[in-house]
Amino acid sequence: MIVGTHRLYNLSEEVALHQVIKVRDGFVTDIYPFEAELHSMVWFDAVVLSDSLFEKRLFDTMDNLLKFTGRNLSIETPCRAYGITIDSGGCLLEPLI
Repeated sequence: MIVGTHRLYNLSEEVALHQVIKVRDGFVTDIYPFEAELHSMVWFDAVVLSDSLFEKRLFDTMDNLLKFTGRNLSIETPCRAYGITIDSGGCLLEPLI
């Protein structure tokens, strides 16, 4: 799966803007800057990385979502990516497979 995002919450807890994330079997295989839309690319408002496995879940705020997922990863840790869709009803977290 190839995912484009406006904001990436990455391993160092910093926000990277306009990134592409490649995911295979639930784990991130590559991250690089967005240059052009690719065929079959899925777009999310934000993507958060975590070493934990979460199910699809709705949060009232982005802050609460980020507190729930945590982002204290080491570089060696295989990480999973979660797409975040933000609207007036809250923030939907869903695993990217």
